Amino acid sequence: MSSLPTHDGAAVAQHYLQQATALRKELLTAVDAIAQNSLPEFEQSLWRQEMLSSGMRRNLQLLRNLYLQTPLLEQMRSANASLQQVSRTYQGLLSQVSQSAALLRGVCTLYGQAPSPAHHQQQLYCEA
Repeated sequence: MSSLPTHDGAAVAQHYLQQATALRKELLTAVDAIAQNSLPEFEQSLWRQEMLSSGMRRNLQLLRNLYLQTPLLEQMRSANASLQQVSRTYQGLLSQVSQSAALLRGVCTLYGQAPSPAHHQQQLYCEA
């Protein structure tokens, strides 16, 4: 159960704004983890992204039935726009990583060094 009062739209909205800001920072952390090829940091970031996203979803459900003043709505729109901008960059990077991994798997398969599909965390080591 949420500790936020469900009748105070401003408090719920402020909590949502904090979560949106934290999620934006977390997406940037994930981008850095990918750039540094740090799987443990990336996995931790994914977990934090999930927690923040779940909290934001709950707050949005609460906000549907609450009155918010226009300045607060504008802050939320601005935070969402900033989050969407970073999300598009993150999505593009994940798409590139996925394509690169598929290409590497194809090259490894050509040279007979494809990892076993039964192996849960595959590490691709091959020489072209």
